[in-house]
Amino acid sequence: MKTSIITAVLSVAFLVSCQGPADNTQNNQETFEQHVADFKSHFLEGFASKNLELQHQFFADSVQWSGPTDLLNQSKGKAELMEVIAYYHEHFDNIEFTDGAYYGGSLYSTEETSDSPDNIRIYGNWKSTHKASGKQVLHKWYAFMSFDKDGRVYQINDWFNVSGIPLQVSGELVVEE
Repeated sequence: MKTSIITAVLSVAFLVSCQGPADNTQNNQETFEQHVADFKSHFLEGFASKNLELQHQFFADSVQWSGPTDLLNQSKGKAELMEVIAYYHEHFDNIEFTDGAYYGGSLYSTEETSDSPDNIRIYGNWKSTHKASGKQVLHKWYAFMSFDKDGRVYQINDWFNVSGIPLQVSGELVVEE
């Protein structure tokens, strides 16, 4: 009898301990998927529909943005980020993000590793038409976004070749799909 009770207690303890990480992994996956869905429904859809307010909602008021012309230790606030997004709305049509790939966490790193779903890396290609010239503009893009507890981006770093856009608009550089 004593052995049966000990076996039952150990079995329950084992089952409970095994469910913790699985539940956490499931929760992290769901959180990650929600962040990716929000990126698509707010940031990407905002470009597709030229809805600046939709994109504005995606970012926390305190967002810090380190753009492609900034060094990693430099950042700007939400007003500057929204000005740049508004510039793209004004000067480009048919803004489309293609070949998107999304990754969360950092299992291997030179810094602290993390399985947090609140930091995502986004890779893909931007395609648009410059309004004034009618030229198609293509460029690859990488971004790192950190989400707060409310699901808004509070930090964004993005990288792309900013000189490639004016070169494509002028016709000095042709990028093929």
